[in-house]
Amino acid sequence: MKKLLLPLVLLFSYSLFSQITVDDTTLTVEQIINDVLIAGDCTAATNIISPANSDISGQGFNSFGVFDMATSGFPFTGGLVMASGGVAGIPTGPIPSGNTGWPGDADLNLLSQGNTTNATVITFDFVPIVPTLKFNYLLASLEYETGANYPCTFADVFAFILTGPGIPNINNYDHDANPATAELTLDLGGKNIALLPGTNIPAAITNIHDEGPCNPGDAGEFAFPEYYDSAGSGSGDTAFNGRTIALTAEETVVPGQTYTIKLVVADFDPGNTGDTILDTAVFIEEGSFDIGSVDLGVDLTLPDGNARCEGDPFVIQPDIEAPGGTTFEWQFEDPLGSGIFVPFVPAETDPFLTVSITGRYKLLANLGGICEAEGEVFIEFVPDITVNTNPDPLIRCDIDNDGLLEFDLSEADMDLTLGDPDLAVSYHGTFTDADLDQLPLPTLYTNDDPYN
Repeated sequence: MKKLLLPLVLLFSYSLFSQITVDDTTLTVEQIINDVLIAGDCTAATNIISPANSDISGQGFNSFGVFDMATSGFPFTGGLVMASGGVAGIPTGPIPSGNTGWPGDADLNLLSQGNTTNATVITFDFVPIVPTLKFNYLLASLEYETGANYPCTFADVFAFILTGPGIPNINNYDHDANPATAELTLDLGGKNIALLPGTNIPAAITNIHDEGPCNPGDAGEFAFPEYYDSAGSGSGDTAFNGRTIALTAEETVVPGQTYTIKLVVADFDPGNTGDTILDTAVFIEEGSFDIGSVDLGVDLTLPDGNARCEGDPFVIQPDIEAPGGTTFEWQFEDPLGSGIFVPFVPAETDPFLTVSITGRYKLLANLGGICEAEGEVFIEFVPDITVNTNPDPLIRCDIDNDGLLEFDLSEADMDLTLGDPDLAVSYHGTFTDADLDQLPLPTLYTNDDPYN
């Protein structure tokens, strides 16, 4: 019994200390956005403000901060968390909501077709250098209470409202995913990009749950349970009753232009009675708000199996949407491994660079005066592989004449590779399989074809 007791105690102890952690006091909102949320070389978000939150409403607690997964199994390692209550209570509870609540948000009132309270808002401007803005997030809530059916009838709301060139202010939203009801045409001063993948259905508790079945006509009747994280909702890493899976907000943007985004979450108050209970939070993954960097691709090395052959030049092609006026300068590390980069002579100023020598290469890009970005990549060139194209065949005699012979294919390895220890050999039944590197034969191969 003693041998069984210790593992049980250890398992119980781990579950007690597997919550996320939340810090709502150390960083300013500017630091959270620029140092935690946004990734890429052009990270200078501007006009960062939180015009609505619990603190400025005199609640005595903070409704946004940063989180860390700590030892938990939370889907994100860390990032920004915003809530309709006090975020400090998110790991273990309780989550304070305020005695009387604080004001809601007009845009969320339109989206919910009702009233909201306890709104937390963060807005900022940014200039992307990529054609697609995207970032990862999830929603967690106390309203995911088993058997309560809250997601069927009403639920807290949130939105990510993007404003800028090419983004219409007036958009249609399939607010309840019900094919029998009309879509809402709303002017949010921008577009809510917190949508279910490939749809104009807002990501919301009523649209993402496994409750029910809901009654016909309920707001949550046509929800998508595949976006509800059933396993994670019972993990105990936060005080919330349930959460969505990790989702991605995404929208096409014009590189080099200025955009504004409004991140907002609030309690839903269906009766306009000052309802502030059963709070909800939005978690946005750190570094996933990537507004652009110079990506030169993965390193090409012999250990990774993707090195280039000597005598076969390789073109480095940066993955970057360069606005007008962008200038480029290529550099190489000299000596290799020193961390010191020097420009080419004569200068290499094209967006692409052709190389044929092993080295680490850097691209400096000045994006039309918007910002300066850079990227690095290591390219390794190796001598051509020398193999024996006419190896000795493996021959066995079928002494018992049963038509089955077992061959140890590894006996041919040294003959094929000419003793080169750096070469690995695999065997396939057809040239097509070998070319696609699929369906390798076992080392001990049984042949039942007397003519093969």
